[in-house]
Amino acid sequence: MTSDTVVHAGDAALRTVRALYLDLLEQALTGELQLDADLRTRWLMRCLSGQAHFTPSAMVDPVAADPTEAARTQLAMQDGQFPDGSIASLGFPRTMVGHKRLSALRAAVECVLNEGIGGNFIECGVWRGGASLMMKGVLQAYGDTQRRVILADSFKGLPAPTLPQDAGLVLTSDLVPELAIPRAEVQRGFAAYGLLDDRVEFVEGWFCDTLAGIDTGAMAILRLDGDLYASTKDSLHALYDRLVPGGFLIIDDYGAVPACREAVRDFFAARGEPEPVWQVIDWTGVQARKTA
Repeated sequence: MTSDTVVHAGDAALRTVRALYLDLLEQALTGELQLDADLRTRWLMRCLSGQAHFTPSAMVDPVAADPTEAARTQLAMQDGQFPDGSIASLGFPRTMVGHKRLSALRAAVECVLNEGIGGNFIECGVWRGGASLMMKGVLQAYGDTQRRVILADSFKGLPAPTLPQDAGLVLTSDLVPELAIPRAEVQRGFAAYGLLDDRVEFVEGWFCDTLAGIDTGAMAILRLDGDLYASTKDSLHALYDRLVPGGFLIIDDYGAVPACREAVRDFFAARGEPEPVWQVIDWTGVQARKTA
């Protein structure tokens, strides 16, 4: 066996281990890896509310106890949907984006690393931090020790609508407490995955107050998940010009929230530029690479 053969074998082994780690990370963040635990938790919640009766067999093997519910829950995790159409039925994954959007984000990060495109990563609207964890996990797997992952969020839910475009989108913490995830909980998640270090930065506050003044440096990934017209507009105005050519602009709510889509279109129209040519990821997410 020649030295070149040994090197190539080592490279192949590294790629295999890296892919295995990132595959497991994806499944853990969406909740697919812990499907049985999620089913137990949601079933016990139904028992407490009187919607189900406790049976030991459902605790031992919740998938076998209700395979239809298990399949429906797993599909919702993959698609980034709520199992019963309500966020209260979501369970406790680290992310709501689903498998397709998480895989697309992973691919975008791997793309900028493999192509040598410089810049940090930022997510505006992080919930439990799963998408940002995915970005940091890819950096860790590739041995990147330079880039920063920045998480911008109020960490207390969404603001009350102030613009006519957001009329009816009332997602404040008093009405939807499931969206108000404290910063400490997000940090605990990073620590649990062994990914909390000084290159993970938290920017706390409303986007209109914080984003323009933060030091992001050049950016290779700009991921927006703010739902509202105002939040999307504020994020684009503050950060889009920092995105480098070849970097990825990712809009999580483009398909699902008309106000978000309108904010994106208005932003580019005001600049006298056409909208990017979007790559549709799934039923709501889109992404595009910035051109020169």
